[in-house]
Amino acid sequence: MTKVWNDMHRDVQSSCLKSIQDLNCDYIDMLFIYWPFPNYHAPGCDVSSRNPDAKRFSAEEFTDTYRQIEELVEEELVEEGLVRHIGISNMTIRKLDAVLGKLRIPPSACESKLHPTFQQKDLCSYLKEQNILSIGYMPLGSPRRPERDILPEDVNDMQLPVLTRIAKAHLCHPAIICLKWALQKGHLPIPFSVHNYEANLEAAVTEPLTEEEMAAIDTLECGNRLVKGQVFLWPGATDWHELWDE
Repeated sequence: MTKVWNDMHRDVQSSCLKSIQDLNCDYIDMLFIYWPFPNYHAPGCDVSSRNPDAKRFSAEEFTDTYRQIEELVEEELVEEGLVRHIGISNMTIRKLDAVLGKLRIPPSACESKLHPTFQQKDLCSYLKEQNILSIGYMPLGSPRRPERDILPEDVNDMQLPVLTRIAKAHLCHPAIICLKWALQKGHLPIPFSVHNYEANLEAAVTEPLTEEEMAAIDTLECGNRLVKGQVFLWPGATDWHELWDE
C-alpha cells in the first residue's frame, strides 16, 4: 500500500513509479489517493499554514486523478503487475455520491479516521453497501498525532474508563481493545506502531470482545475528530467543517 500525495494529482504515474523505487518492491498492491483534493502543505507546517493555491473539492478533478490510476491498472502497468487495486481516503458520503458513478474500476478500499470516539457509522454503512473495505486510520485515537492537530477539547480514547475496564478484564492494553473492536466491526485497522507486531496482532484477533463489551464501546461515539485538516483549507473557506461537508 502507498499513496498519491496531494502535489502529484496531475502526475500519478511518476508518483507510482517513485513509490515502487523507494519501497524497493516489484508492485503496489493498492494505490490510494491520499486526500480528495490537490491542496498541498509543507511537511511540519503549523495549523495556521495555508496554501494560496488550495481549492475546494472538485468531482471533476478527483475523477481525473482517479482515472490516471485506472489507466495504470488497465493499460500501462497491468502487464508488469505494478498496480493491483485502487484505494481512496478522507472521503465523505457527499463526495462519494459525486464520483462513484463516474469510475470504471470501483475502489477496493476507503481509508478513514475511525476509532471508538469517532466511529463514522453512516460512512461505514455506506462503504459496506458499496462493497468498499473500510480501513481504519488512527484506530487508537492517535495520541502522538502532530501538535498542530491537538486541541484541549480532544478526547483520549485509551484513557476512557470503559476501555480501561475492558482492557483490564482481557489482561491487555486499551490499544488492543481498540483493535479488537475495529476488527469485529468489519474494519481493517492500521495502527502506526510496529513494536511487538506479531504479539499485538495475535492479541487483536484472539479472545474476541463480548456483545456487551462491543455495545459499551459503541456508546463512546462523540464526534471526536482528531485531525481536522485546517492546513488544507482554501482561500475563502469558513473553517475545517467545510472539508468534511458538515
